[in-house]
Amino acid sequence: MNEDADEIVFDLGEWDAGRRLLLNGALDQAGIGHVWEAADLVIAAEDEEAVEALIDEFDDAEPLELDDDDDGGEPVSEEDEAAAQKAMGDLFVAADRLVGSPWDGGVGDDFANAAGDVAELPPPFGIDPALWAQVAELAGSLTEQLDADADGDVVASDARMLRELLRKYV
Repeated sequence: MNEDADEIVFDLGEWDAGRRLLLNGALDQAGIGHVWEAADLVIAAEDEEAVEALIDEFDDAEPLELDDDDDGGEPVSEEDEAAAQKAMGDLFVAADRLVGSPWDGGVGDDFANAAGDVAELPPPFGIDPALWAQVAELAGSLTEQLDADADGDVVASDARMLRELLRKYV
C-alpha cells in the first residue's frame, strides 16, 4: 500500500479467526491491498466501499465447523501430542520468519515442512479442533502461495495473520 495514501482501519477484533481468514481470502481475490495489524485491517481509503461490502458479507458468516460425527474418537497418543505441540511452535516460528523474508526460499521450505506436520497431526491439548483446522487451512494456503511464487506482500500479510492466530498458544 502507498504510505502517502489515506488509510482506513477496521477493528475486527470481535470477529473469530475464521471470518478474518475468509475476509483475507476475499480481499486477495479482489486484488485489494491490505495489511493486518493484529485484528485491525488497514486498507487504502479508495478501497473503503468495496471493503465495507466484503465486511458486511462476512460479518454474519458462520465459524468454520468440523464434522463432529464421533464422540472424541480415539485418544491422542503422547507421541502425537508432543509432535503437535512441537509442530505448532515450529509453525509459529516459521510464520514469523516468513513475515520478514517472504522471498527467501529456505524460509519458505521451513514453513512448508512445518505446515505439512500440522496438517497431519491432531490438535494439541487445549486447542479447539476448529481453530486447528483454520491454522492448517491457512498454513496450506500459504504453502500453495509459496509454491506459486505469489506476491511477497500477500505472503507476508497471510503469514502475519497466521502468526497472530498462533501467538497466544505458543
